[in-house]
Order: sequence, then C-alpha cells, then structure tokens
Amino acid sequence: MRDAAKRPVPAATVCAASSSEALGASERRARPCTIAAADGWYRLDGLLAAPHRVTASAPHFIPQAHRSGSGALARELVPLRSGQEQRGIDITLLPGGVNLVGIVRDLGGGEVDGAIVEAGDAAGRSGADGSFSLRVRPGEVLVRATAEGYADTQASGRAPGLTLEVLMTPESVLLGRVVRADDGSPVAGAEVSALDGGGWGRQGPAFTDASGNFRIDALRPGAYKARALHDEGHGAAAALVVLGLGETSAPVEVRMHPAFLVEGTVVIAGGGTCDRGSIILSDPQGQRHAAIAPDGRVRIPAAARELQSGCPVRRVRVGAELPAPGDRRPQPPRATVGGPTGSGDPRHGRR
Repeated sequence: MRDAAKRPVPAATVCAASSSEALGASERRARPCTIAAADGWYRLDGLLAAPHRVTASAPHFIPQAHRSGSGALARELVPLRSGQEQRGIDITLLPGGVNLVGIVRDLGGGEVDGAIVEAGDAAGRSGADGSFSLRVRPGEVLVRATAEGYADTQASGRAPGLTLEVLMTPESVLLGRVVRADDGSPVAGAEVSALDGGGWGRQGPAFTDASGNFRIDALRPGAYKARALHDEGHGAAAALVVLGLGETSAPVEVRMHPAFLVEGTVVIAGGGTCDRGSIILSDPQGQRHAAIAPDGRVRIPAAARELQSGCPVRRVRVGAELPAPGDRRPQPPRATVGGPTGSGDPRHGRR
C-alpha cells in the first residue's frame, strides 16, 4: 500500500472478493481481509482459486481497487490458480474521502456484530455494538451488508451525513435434493438457484453434495422455485415454495433431465481471447447465461440454437457433448495474493 508519493500507507484495510460463477453464494459473500503493516506490506492467505477483486481503504484516503493495464487492456480482476502466490498486487491510495458512519441492527432493534459492510471499494465489519465506519467518496452511497443468519441487505444515504441505519432481516432457507429423472439417483455438483415467483430474480447459487442435497440461505421472505443446472442436464422443482420470515422449507425435489454441455472459447477481432463479459445461449425454452473466464473459456450446461457475446466476436469455437455420468465438482483449492513487489517482508499482516 502506497500513496501517490510512493510512501507506505500503514494500517490500510485490504480485502479480496470473488464473483466467479464457479463459486456458491456463501463463497462469493466471503470477504477475507487483512491490515497492512507499517511498511505497507500485506498478505492475504487461503483465497479460493478464482478471479478476485482486491480493494484497499485507509483513514484520510479514497478507497481504491487494484488495477493493471490501461485503456481497453485495464483489468481489475486478479486471476488465481491452485497453490499460486501472486506478488505485486499493489494499490496506490490518493488522499481524500469522507467518513461514513452507521449502525447495523436486526428487525427487533438488536445490534448485529461482525456484519460485513461495503460501500463502493470500502469494506469493514460492524463492531459488538453494531457500529461501523467506512472511508468513502463524498455524496450518495449505497451500502451492502451481509451477516451469518441474515438476508443480504442494502441501504442508501449520503456521506458525510447522519448515522446510517442498516436493518437486516432474518434469513429464510430453501432446502432440497437433486435427482436424475430416470432412476432417482442423486446428482452431485449441480448448481441450484432459487428463482423468485416471476422467474426473473435469482438467488444463490448453492452446489449439491454427494447425496444431491442443497441449501440456499440468506433469502428474504417470498415465493421461490428451485432450478438446477449440471453438465448432465437441467431441471426445476414442480411447484413454488412460499417462505415466511426466518422460515426453513421442507426439502423439495428437483428432477434432472438430460441436456448437452456447451463449451467454447471466445476470440476477439484482431487476435487474442475475450476475457470479460458473458455469453448468452438462447432457444425457444429460454436463455442460459455464463461469464467468460479470464482465459476466454465459457461453459454452459444447456442446449441452445443462438449465441450472443459481450465482446466484438470474430470467431466462437463451440463444442457440445454429453458428459460422462457421475461427474463430480471438486472442492475449491486455495491461493494467495500479496504486495508490493519491492523490498520488505511479505509475511506481515493477518487474515
């Protein structure tokens, strides 16, 4: 962590987040953070092998995300592979910003301790009394709070301003099991989402265990239908499940029917692979979306007739095949990021 004059920024809070579609919702909500040492060094251990966005904030500075490249080649995501240690994930903080103060409470008025609170590139946790303080850019802010046992919550306000109150709702939970339609055997590694009553909003996902069981938590009260996708096929629950405040459903069954796996590489005009955006596969039954991975690869467990991309596409290589039965999703491996690349001891900091 350095300022514009290349001086170290001590005690900066550094956090990593991943929105990779290979991760479940609970893994995406995680915010591993550390505190930079007096010489600006930091180290984040135990990260999942997935692209991460690394951000930093400190008193008297504007919060900032790590960026590499410039112009059309500018990137914020840091790709991580299993067992990899990334060095040089440096962030330069500029002076400025204002304090945003608030308190996180539940619907009963009790304080929520340890909630992850984010506003833009700033992140922190609420204290035992529910209070939090973030350094943000002045003006309108949108605050997102997550905490174990609660549904994700957003609140808006102005900074600087009065103390912002964030009210969290006890979570509702959708439970169930995914089985093959032909023989009733469990499907492991299926991605299960909770679709709202209109079929447009999507919560989750969660991935089924070896017995085909899934649990989608952090839901708000409402009507949901479980939908499952897998390399082997897709399926949905027969009916909507209505969840009350803090209610856990009885187990629902999702019967999975065979489908094709569509897998390919997106190549942009002028050479190279497209490493951002998403792919949409459309057919008369609907659409399937998938984010393009940093290496340009994309995988969508569904058959389709029309393909669209978020990049200027010159060529898309698409192969469709039925996967071997019994495919299992492996446990996500871990990786490490740190910085800077200059002299110093990268072992400083704590998770």
